[in-house]
Amino acid sequence: MPTHIVSQGECISSIAHQYGFFWKTLWDRAENAALKQKRGDPNVLWPGDEVFIPELQIKEVSRAAKQKHRFRRKGEPAKLKLRLLKEEPQEPEEDQPSDPGVCDLGPQKPRKLKQTPRANVPYRLIIDGVSMEGQSDSDGYIKETIPPGAVGGTLILYPGTDHEEQIAITLGAMDPKGEWVGIRKRLNNLGFVCALAGNEMTDDLHDALAGFQEAYGLDVTGKLDDATRDKLVQAHGV
Repeated sequence: MPTHIVSQGECISSIAHQYGFFWKTLWDRAENAALKQKRGDPNVLWPGDEVFIPELQIKEVSRAAKQKHRFRRKGEPAKLKLRLLKEEPQEPEEDQPSDPGVCDLGPQKPRKLKQTPRANVPYRLIIDGVSMEGQSDSDGYIKETIPPGAVGGTLILYPGTDHEEQIAITLGAMDPKGEWVGIRKRLNNLGFVCALAGNEMTDDLHDALAGFQEAYGLDVTGKLDDATRDKLVQAHGV
């Protein structure tokens, strides 16, 4: 079989589905060990990555002649997990005045934002035209089973009410954490806005990183170090 060259929007699950494999069959192949080591996550590939595709093997089973037999092809659906969060301000830490008898009305530290789960939010999730309904759990998570080749859809919160929200869902579009665009996308998804394009440090990316570092208790440098990268992936979930 030829090597598959990854395009934007593809992941191991969608590629395996295309060629008739389970995703772990491809991901755990020795020929794909270097890719597995480099990317770490089967759901986050980079355009141009190469995935080895083995030959399909014929499975033979013995059954009695002149009888009807039913065979069921096993499928392997993908699992989609989303988390709904809301930002709430925290009270600033006030500096103690140098003189207890003097009320210091000078500058205070800005109010930080904390993220809390949006629990029990009713939703309708439409993926590739298929609609699913439910509500987020106590930790704000939405978990649904979807086809491995799905490409996207819409998440509707509080459907049919005055509080309805619609969020576009694009599957397979997250880029690896080792690429600048992957860092930028994760920051934007978490609410730290910066330009999506750019393969180097820019002022807006510096500010977004600094905001993220402050919000998550890291050293505020505005630089992309290993601790910031790991915390960003952890906070984003992938």
